[in-house]
Amino acid sequence: MTGIKVGLVGAGLLGLTHSFCLKAISDAGLMDVKVTKVYDPNVAAADSLVENLGVEKRVASADEIFDDDNIDTVYITTPTLYHKELVCKAAAAGKNVFCEKPLYINYEGAKEMAAEIEKAKIVSGVGLVLRFSPTLNFILEKINTPDIGRPIFFSIRDDQCLPIKGLHHTTWRVNEEESGGGTLIEHSIHDIDLFSWLFGNIKLKDVDIKYHPEYQGIDNYVRIVAELKPRDGIAMEGILTSIWHDMIGRPSNRRLEIVFDKLFIATDHDFLGPIEITEGDGEVKIVEKDEILSTSLTTLGIVDSKIRDFFMGLDYETFGVYTLEDYFFLKAIVEKGVYSPGFDIAVSAHKLVHDIYSMGNK
Repeated sequence: MTGIKVGLVGAGLLGLTHSFCLKAISDAGLMDVKVTKVYDPNVAAADSLVENLGVEKRVASADEIFDDDNIDTVYITTPTLYHKELVCKAAAAGKNVFCEKPLYINYEGAKEMAAEIEKAKIVSGVGLVLRFSPTLNFILEKINTPDIGRPIFFSIRDDQCLPIKGLHHTTWRVNEEESGGGTLIEHSIHDIDLFSWLFGNIKLKDVDIKYHPEYQGIDNYVRIVAELKPRDGIAMEGILTSIWHDMIGRPSNRRLEIVFDKLFIATDHDFLGPIEITEGDGEVKIVEKDEILSTSLTTLGIVDSKIRDFFMGLDYETFGVYTLEDYFFLKAIVEKGVYSPGFDIAVSAHKLVHDIYSMGNK
């Protein structure tokens, strides 16, 4: 392969994010990659990527990307409603496909997308970006060490300002037809995937859902209680509380707490620490960012000094974790390998989201 040529469909917040990350990877000499075409009905947003992030050309339709034989890879970063049609078209054209989460507005559509991806035999991936978080990779290694005893408890409180303000310049996320729902499907599908990734099988026990008074069908409070069995069949309780509030001055926040017999972990920083840890009879320890990042890069298999230096120098408050995500997707393309998280993993998360909505709306 002489180089990866990317077509981008969607020039909003995540289209901008991936454009920035792909350019950073290219500029650092880690991969030969170039975004050659972008399509968005918002012409000004597409033009901004051309003017500021080195995208070669804005085009008048997504089909101009799918029909371009020089483009081998497509990123889909549109509102959720349009994912299915675009992903299926890209796969039918033989393009490698990266689709942002959630896959679609409902579970049935997500399954259809995964079936088309499987049929196409392409490299594919889904934007469940928390799997590349240094914080969470550090935690994953900790909870898989021996001698920490029985698992007892895991909780996430995930709160975010209603995503129609600040960095979110559009309102589609509070339109049920375009988003499929509110804080659970649009935002906390990340948390649902995190439950499965860290702790395996999930059995729902209780669900409470409240809906926004202004936006029909948009949940702004979801609380689930689940039984998790991460180790030797021993059950632990897991609780997720997901909230959309109206405080633009409060940064989006995930508070994680994990308790085993001989391990306590807590953090408010889902991308890059610090992390509070107590092990056995030891005292409380605060693990700082450099240690977290260095350890997690090793866990992710990044040992080459040039690549490590690049990722050690990124800003993980902004684009750092997304750059890791894009690097591994490009690496799978170059190596003709399998990228994870893929559509199968995303469909599993959608199944849980579907079950939570069904239980909570009975």
